[in-house]
Amino acid sequence: MLKASSILDTSHFQFGVGVTSRFTNAGGPSTYTPDNRNRLYLGEFFLNKAKVISGLIGLVVTLPIWFYILHYILVQINASELVMFLFWVYLPVTFILSVVVRVIDDN
Repeated sequence: MLKASSILDTSHFQFGVGVTSRFTNAGGPSTYTPDNRNRLYLGEFFLNKAKVISGLIGLVVTLPIWFYILHYILVQINASELVMFLFWVYLPVTFILSVVVRVIDDN
C-alpha cells in the first residue's frame, strides 16, 4: 500500500546553504545558519499536515460514501435482518478501528 510518507518524502531536497542534513557524519547535530535554521523541518511540517488532511478526508468523505454504497446495495438485494444488523455493527467498528489505526500510524 502506498503511504503519504513515501509520496511526500522531502529528504532528498537541499534546504539551503549550511544545512546539509539533520546529522553530520560524526552523529552530532548539523550546523544551522540563521537564515535557514527552520527550513530543515519544513518538509516534516508539511508531511504531518498531509497525514492529518489524508486522515480527515478518509474519515469524513471516503468512509461515509463507502457506507452509503454498501447500505444501498444491501437494500437493493433485500438483505435479511441479520445482514442488516451486521451492517449496523460494522459501521461503528470500522470507524473506531480506522481512527485507532491512524493514531498508531502517526506514532
